Parts: sequence; structure tokens; C-alpha cells
Amino acid sequence: MPETPTDDEILRVRAGSDVVTAIEQFSIPGTQQAAASAKDGTGAEQPLGKPSTARTDERVSEAQIESAVAYLRNELSATTGFVAGLLLVGQSGELVLYSQWTPQADAPVEVPAEWSLAPAVQGLDRIDSRTFGVDFTAPDDLSEASLKATPHAHFGVFTVEPDKQEHLLELAREHAPTSMGVPGLTTINFHRSLDGRRVINLGLWSGFGEFENLLARPSFAQGDEYWIGVATFRPRFFEVAAVVTASR
Repeated sequence: MPETPTDDEILRVRAGSDVVTAIEQFSIPGTQQAAASAKDGTGAEQPLGKPSTARTDERVSEAQIESAVAYLRNELSATTGFVAGLLLVGQSGELVLYSQWTPQADAPVEVPAEWSLAPAVQGLDRIDSRTFGVDFTAPDDLSEASLKATPHAHFGVFTVEPDKQEHLLELAREHAPTSMGVPGLTTINFHRSLDGRRVINLGLWSGFGEFENLLARPSFAQGDEYWIGVATFRPRFFEVAAVVTASR
């Protein structure tokens, strides 16, 4: 049986390992997020903006969150190949599982059923499900996520044609690290989807209070974003609901 988790469990992100990252995004049916996904595959352009401080009626219920946390702790963490998982609750009716795995064979392009949170989140629509490799992290080669140190997170979701994915990552390696130094932002972690059509930056935050500082920086200010003409972009903002590591 899995060990009882503690608030100081740590998920570590590092480029160049054999770990595969699975990212599943779920949404409340009928919300803006679900509608956008059904229409355009989460690829519509959206300004970077800043996170909201208000709770909305589109928020995933506490019962759904508890069910997801329990399934992550009691089922997925005991599954062969599981390394760690990060459960994220979005501001727009979203629930996201970011999980790490060591596959027994070739890395899958889509999240396999045995890695999926879907059995635990009835009533939510799965709006995206892909696997990724870590391309780079900053400011260091290793990032750490925990409930205590990084209770907030954001996704920068880039939708890109496969033949432009590498170019986008070249731009990200050049420009994205200039975001470091924004108060509250601890690390950035860029992931390339194995199908070539997504790049996701997982930004880990101690707090969003100074997020607006980022919007004034070169390569992030509106009209000057480094990804213009290469990819479409959607920002997503989350609270960290759980960090779970493999059974020991």
C-alpha cells in the first residue's frame, strides 16, 4: 500500500532523464475552457494577462478534488512506472494532472489508461491528454515543486506546428529565462509534447502577488511576446492541490 503522504513531498523536474511527463487537462462541461477546447483544441490565442484573485462558479468542486487526490495517492502512485504527480486546480473550471513516469517500453504519445486520472473525475471532460519530455528548466538544471514552497503554478500552453516546435523552444531558451527574478516565481520548466504540437511551460510560484511585474519585461509585454508568429498561446493559472511521490 502507498505510504501516507506528507506536505513536504517533492516533485523534481530535470531535463535529459528517461522520465516521461503525462499532462491531462480536465474541465467542467459548459465552461469557457471546455468550449475553447472543443472549438480549437486549446490553441486559440490569448494574452498573457495576470491571474484572477476571485473565485468563480466555474471552479471544480471540493468533492471532485478530493476524489482526484485519493486516486492519485492510492491508485496511480502504486502503478508500475509512477515517479511523482502534481494535481493542479485551475481558476476557470479546470483540473490538471501533471505526472511523471518511467515507461516499460517506448514512450507513448497519448496518456495510457493506466496513467490516467479519468476514472476518478466523473462529471469532468478530458480536454487534452499528451505526453512530454522536459526540454529545459531555469534558473537551475533541477526544479522542485512542493505544497509548502510552490503552492501556485501556471501553464504557458503553446500550440505549434510540429515543424516549428524546435524553433519555438530555441526562442524560449533565449528569452524565457529573463522572467526569473520576478518576485514569487521560483522556476520555469519547458516541456515538448512527443506529438510535436504542444510546448508547455510549467511555472512554479510561491505566490502570484507580483505576477504583473512579468508583463512589463521584454519578450513578455503585449505585442512583444517572443512566440508571436510561431505559436499560439494560452495562459492557465492554478493552485497546487497535491504533490505525491511514488510508494516506497
